[in-house]
Amino acid sequence: MKLTLAALSLLAIIALTQFEEVNGSRIDRCGGLCKNNGRCVYSHYSRKHFCKCTRDFFGKFCQTRRNRCRPGICKNGGYCVCRKNVISCRCRAGFTGKNCEKQLEATCILTQSSTVSGTINIKQFRNGVRITGQVKGIPAGKHGFHVHQYGDLSNGCASFGGHFNPFGLTHGAPTDQIRHVGDLGNIVANSNDISNINIFDRQVSLVGKFNVFGRGLVIHAGVDDLGRGGDAGSLATGNAGSRLACCIIVHKA
Repeated sequence: MKLTLAALSLLAIIALTQFEEVNGSRIDRCGGLCKNNGRCVYSHYSRKHFCKCTRDFFGKFCQTRRNRCRPGICKNGGYCVCRKNVISCRCRAGFTGKNCEKQLEATCILTQSSTVSGTINIKQFRNGVRITGQVKGIPAGKHGFHVHQYGDLSNGCASFGGHFNPFGLTHGAPTDQIRHVGDLGNIVANSNDISNINIFDRQVSLVGKFNVFGRGLVIHAGVDDLGRGGDAGSLATGNAGSRLACCIIVHKA
């Protein structure tokens, strides 16, 4: 029976103990250079001793740890990091979870009003957030809608502070380059006093230094003039009037 060269090569590698008795002394044929539980073996094919490594290490002396990251272990564009044989995923903006499997989301349940109710959700994407929800009980027409500095209900909506404005700019429209981060313009209620919200905004974010977790969302009684009113109030608040309802932005379970 003829054996292939590969089979002969496989049979030629004979594992020996790392230590060999010579004149009563134990001698390491690999000079003690095999690291990380690698074994010294002899190959009849090459007629040399070499280090045979465990599966987690490689290299001439088994000195290098293998990267245990596997393709696809991190989802949604995340990338795998292996340090000290521990695998972790670093997620791109908008995703979270052990394997980046969850899209980052926030929620805000309106309170502080006996007539206004609703839940507003915020979902992070690579280039901005999508804000959706339904609000009931607000008079038909336009109402200013903003992220405010604080999520502090100690004095109801009044303790939410001003618009979230980390860069110290003047008030504007959502599409303006110069605006507060929290400027989301107006939402519109129909004749049934219901507003269906669907806004995509590129400045509000759930990630980074200026994320909006723990801050407040406010629905105002009046129309936001988007900074076009020609007075100081317009450039500060949009003259949107009193606060009808508010909520604190929190992580969505």
